[in-house]
Amino acid sequence: MNYNNAKYSVLGDAQEHETANTFAVSLTMSQIVVEDDQFFVEVMEALETQIPPHWNFQGSLLGRNGSEERVVYKECIPSGQIDIQNVTVGDVIKRNWNFFVNRPPKLQSLLGVDR
Repeated sequence: MNYNNAKYSVLGDAQEHETANTFAVSLTMSQIVVEDDQFFVEVMEALETQIPPHWNFQGSLLGRNGSEERVVYKECIPSGQIDIQNVTVGDVIKRNWNFFVNRPPKLQSLLGVDR
């Protein structure tokens, strides 16, 4: 997540101030490719039709005590560089994805501490 603040100054106050202006959320993932899936097919179809795809994702962290933090990311669109093919001889095939998240992330559950 990246906050972009706006700077301002008040007449008679020499100190510069900032206030919240905008924020941007991006999502990055790496996929190990065993076989191509519908996800990749939709990206390739979007290149032909020029209609950008969008997806919803859920991120999950599992705590050592069994608690779970879950965040939902909605209306994610491809952003920046995406590896279509990134192959090295003798290497596992990986595909890196970058997305811009167009809706504020929604927290569904938090990690907890045993007491």
